[in-house]
Amino acid sequence: QLQDRLDAAERQLEKQTQQIECYLTEARTDGLTGLSNRRAFDQRLEEMFVAYRNGGRSFVVVLIDIDRFKRINDTHGHQAGDHVLQQLASFLRTRMDRAIIVARFGGEEFAAIVDGPLRIAAERLNEVRRQIEKERIDVENTSLEVTISIGLSEPREDIVVSPLLRRADESLYAAKNMGRNRVYYHDGRGPTLVGAPEVARESGRS
Repeated sequence: QLQDRLDAAERQLEKQTQQIECYLTEARTDGLTGLSNRRAFDQRLEEMFVAYRNGGRSFVVVLIDIDRFKRINDTHGHQAGDHVLQQLASFLRTRMDRAIIVARFGGEEFAAIVDGPLRIAAERLNEVRRQIEKERIDVENTSLEVTISIGLSEPREDIVVSPLLRRADESLYAAKNMGRNRVYYHDGRGPTLVGAPEVARESGRS
């Protein structure tokens, strides 16, 4: 009887442990896209940054924004907008499978942590941008062309993590401000376009 009670208690403990793990997973997952959420991203970024400050490996922060997302919502409705977010999240999960983390950062913005070096990471993300540009997302009877803008940065002589995010955000702003559908990276001196300027100008006119 004592063994039976011990076995029952062990099963109950295992069940409770599984429930706790499930709750923790839900707390760190974006309900719409299934990606990690902002909370999980911030925690992983802080862990990576602390490790870097203690002599660990460097890494690259990526911010991704869907171009003209408000127009999609206004024209096709919020359900269509949600569908675009889900499809793009699925695409990013597949095409960025080697990323340390891919997350929904908020609204129509995604974030990721990937391996460097910075310039190589930017070129890889530029290829992801090109692939997304070629895709079409079907919404009801409409096939939407969706493009993204991307900004990247890497840790430098930062004492805290906020300047790292600020540089990535400045790069993303440059990508949006210079016509969208492009990639910029910030090496500490300022945002730099990835790819030939004439290609960027053509994208800006389209």
